[in-house]
This record gives sequence, C-alpha cells and structure tokens, in this order.
Amino acid sequence: MESRHKQQIKEQFSKQLMHKHVFVLDIPDDYHYMDPELIELLQLAMQPYLE
Repeated sequence: MESRHKQQIKEQFSKQLMHKHVFVLDIPDDYHYMDPELIELLQLAMQPYLE
C-alpha cells in the first residue's frame, strides 16, 4: 500500500477505522496478484506487526 491508498481507505472507511491504525508498508503497486516476490515482501514487512 502506498500513501495515496491509505488516504482513500481512510476516506471510505472513516467510521470503521476510528481508533485503529493503518500502516503503509511502502511496497510499490507494481506486482500482479499473488506474485511470489510480492508475497515475500509482504511477509517480511508484516512480521514486526504480527509478533
């Protein structure tokens, strides 16, 4: 997700996101669905948040 995606999500779901954090992982939107490289990047980027 990029910063522009975060803004769109916050605008569309402001009520649901009250008191919640949205994190931008700074992974470019250049990958196809289920791209193995993207999955690896997501796993590495999410690891600190899931521990």
